[in-house]
Amino acid sequence: MKRFAIVCFMVALGASFAAAQNEVYNELGSNGLVVRLCKAADAKMGTGVGGFYNTVFAKLEYQNVGSEIKYTLRFEDFDNLKKYTLENSTLDRAYVWFKPIEWMQVLAGPKYIQALPGSFLVVYDDYTQNGIYGSQYFGVNILFDMVQGGFSVPEMVREDGDFDIKVDFGINGTIPIGRWDLNIGAMYKKSDESYGFFASYGSLDDVFYVGGGFTSNGKNIFLTPRFEAGFQDVVGNRFGKGGDSIITFSGLYNGPVSVGADLEVAFAEEVDTLLYSGLLVSWNALDNLILKFTGSYGCQILESETSRGAWSLDLYPRVIFSMGKHALTGGMEFNFYSTRRGVKDDPKITFGYAIPVSWRYTF
Repeated sequence: MKRFAIVCFMVALGASFAAAQNEVYNELGSNGLVVRLCKAADAKMGTGVGGFYNTVFAKLEYQNVGSEIKYTLRFEDFDNLKKYTLENSTLDRAYVWFKPIEWMQVLAGPKYIQALPGSFLVVYDDYTQNGIYGSQYFGVNILFDMVQGGFSVPEMVREDGDFDIKVDFGINGTIPIGRWDLNIGAMYKKSDESYGFFASYGSLDDVFYVGGGFTSNGKNIFLTPRFEAGFQDVVGNRFGKGGDSIITFSGLYNGPVSVGADLEVAFAEEVDTLLYSGLLVSWNALDNLILKFTGSYGCQILESETSRGAWSLDLYPRVIFSMGKHALTGGMEFNFYSTRRGVKDDPKITFGYAIPVSWRYTF
């Protein structure tokens, strides 16, 4: 995977000299000062530096060939705030693509995204896993004006002398209605035996966007603390196969003051109901100054008279100052988290805050 990432980087670097349009940036940042205050006797407390990270991103295109890579080198230790390692470094995107003919795009690499447009969550700032039908190894997109689709081959196995290929696929159509387009799509993932339907109206780059859908046997978004630090990380918790259903919704209004919201609820037989919600407010106070707030809340809703579910609340106000190719971000992140407990037990609440800062340079 690392070798392929290097290949993607070299392709992107080579294409950058000829590409008419590209997107390349480097972001250096830190979670700054981290403070944890834990009510639970067995929970970890402490104050320290949240480590450092450096993200390299390049998305480039030249004629019928392109490449994208996003790699974050993390020097962190949220567990103890002392023993910093590189173990949590992540490769978020690494693939190349080409168009052998005008209406076909071929993708190859360990990390890419094929997703239905209506599955994008504006606060989460990514596609829900339930709308993604291609993410690794090999995929093909079919691109027409009003109908788009594709398939991905995430798994090839050989068992008992038989060669088995699992193919995931999705298709969506666009219908102009008034000022914006209505997009309706469906996907099926044989690798997870999951299917879903999503729709969206409007555009993320325009004034208005709303999207959402329904998934059977999918993956839910649920907020949990990251490395027991009290600062949440968004992860996908897999339900067992058993008739689970997930409903997803997201909306965005872009203006002088932009407002967005996410909601995802996962139901399953004999399994806790899980909820994720998010809120975004952004104000362009000046031409080069943005005041931004994001908040996320996740919880377990239990059908039990003897216990209470875990929950997590994260609040992150920040300021983004831009000057030419430079963008500086600073703010404070507050997190409250409670573990699952009995009805008669005292709440075990973890409270923490951090002062994250970052500097991004766009080439």
